[in-house]
Amino acid sequence: MKTLFFSRPNSATADHSDRSPFISQTGGNQLRQSLLGATAISLLLLALGSPARASDPIGIYAVVDKVVLEPSATAPERVQIWGSFSFAEGSGYAYKAPAAGYLYYKLPEKKSEPARNEWADFKSMAGTKGVVGFGSRYGDKGRIRKPGEKPADPDPYPIAFGLTKTRKSDYQPVRDLIEFHHRQKAKLGATELEKK
Repeated sequence: MKTLFFSRPNSATADHSDRSPFISQTGGNQLRQSLLGATAISLLLLALGSPARASDPIGIYAVVDKVVLEPSATAPERVQIWGSFSFAEGSGYAYKAPAAGYLYYKLPEKKSEPARNEWADFKSMAGTKGVVGFGSRYGDKGRIRKPGEKPADPDPYPIAFGLTKTRKSDYQPVRDLIEFHHRQKAKLGATELEKK
């Protein structure tokens, strides 16, 4: 490792023609002023609310009501995940409007054990009303099937970052999903009462 030392030249004997514009005889005032100016500009930008953020990588946000493992819970090859879902679209933070139904997946060609582990986690979260994120914004996500649609032609399960439980109800896509899910449950409850 190299250590650089800066010393103040003797003004009587020093040649000032090759001096750095940031190191002055007055102890580096120009450097300090430059750093203070850059810091002030950075603080001003932060105060104005222009943080630089990357896009949300989550492909699907879900509120899971029920999980059906096929052909059996001990050795599943396919899964039905029932609930409300919001799919990422494009880049950034855009998500499609939430929809209710189910996702129908089969084991991916690779990483079947991680997929089964995630399916078991979905099963343990079903009915808790918690929001979970999974899949990748830029990968295949499958499609939401209508509640009356017969399970056929499952999509490959999207392995990405694992499951991410979220508590950020102030995040717009999550808030929209929670509100949608509550409306769906209220509507379903009213329908059930009408049948009685």
